[in-house]
Amino acid sequence: MTNEALREALDSSEVLVDNIISSSLKAVNWNSEKRLLFITFGQGTVYAYENIPDAIVDTLKSNSDSTFSYGSYVNKNITGKDVAHKYPYTRVV
Repeated sequence: MTNEALREALDSSEVLVDNIISSSLKAVNWNSEKRLLFITFGQGTVYAYENIPDAIVDTLKSNSDSTFSYGSYVNKNITGKDVAHKYPYTRVV
């Protein structure tokens, strides 16, 4: 997928979480049609992750617990060294 197509997919995605109180993350968006999860990191860099399981998306979408750490969850389940190979990703911005 081209970078332009990824930006369009990001623009048409659902905001799962924004204004995250985290030093590592700013926002998480989901494009259900393209099945892409977009993560905006603290410095504003956005990556698109493919093939994320529905269970992970559901957890990110429905979590309202103030003690929930989005950064830790994303690292453990999506971007961490033990799982990153499972989900192809591309830098968008």
